[in-house]
Amino acid sequence: MLWSVASFGKPGYFGTEHLVLNLKTAKALGITVPISLLGTSPNLMVALPDFAHTMVEFIAKAKARPGQLNYSTPGIGTKGHFAVELLKLRAGIDVVHVPYASGGQVVQSLLTGTTQLGSTALPAGEPLVRGGTLAGLVVSGKMRWSTLPGVPTMVELGYPDFVAEIFTALFAPAATPAEVVNLLTAEVAKLSKDPGVIERAERAGYEWIGAGPDAVQRKMADEMAQSQEVIRFSGITAQ
Repeated sequence: MLWSVASFGKPGYFGTEHLVLNLKTAKALGITVPISLLGTSPNLMVALPDFAHTMVEFIAKAKARPGQLNYSTPGIGTKGHFAVELLKLRAGIDVVHVPYASGGQVVQSLLTGTTQLGSTALPAGEPLVRGGTLAGLVVSGKMRWSTLPGVPTMVELGYPDFVAEIFTALFAPAATPAEVVNLLTAEVAKLSKDPGVIERAERAGYEWIGAGPDAVQRKMADEMAQSQEVIRFSGITAQ
């Protein structure tokens, strides 16, 4: 999850995972006011087709070989990391994290056989899934992704509370006048009617939402609760 934050006079980016892990960042959020939930992006979990074609198949192999399979992500504390730790918790499997610095390296680790599962943002894996090089096991959003209609969600596979999305939200300093906040919220909402904005968001792997402050607050609460649960289970610490 990412928030776009206007605070201390300049924008910044951080996630719910970092809020749970980093007290300084959490305090920074306390001096901001939400404007809009801009969009969400599911994570994509992939494998080599000759290892697993489906998440059900991967889970079965992981249960048969506890602690022997590896999974790659773009780094410790990323949504890709949290998504697989949530998978471990919900599915009762034990796989070993191998963190990298980018989605491209996640894909490369699969192609070389270093890891058996990759968890990354859509743009890194989607072209290879569509081309058949990788098998798309799941997308971690609430619904299937439009350009990967054959890849199911974890919800479809029987995990009703398994939604692990990046989301981007717009904030302003807490001292911003209410009329300015309302104006900004209304202007962002207008973008929801612009097909060009929606198309550009989809190309970046995002579903455009453009909802108001209440939607931001609900999303933040859900994300914080999930992140805290995963951190308690996995023991992830701030780096």
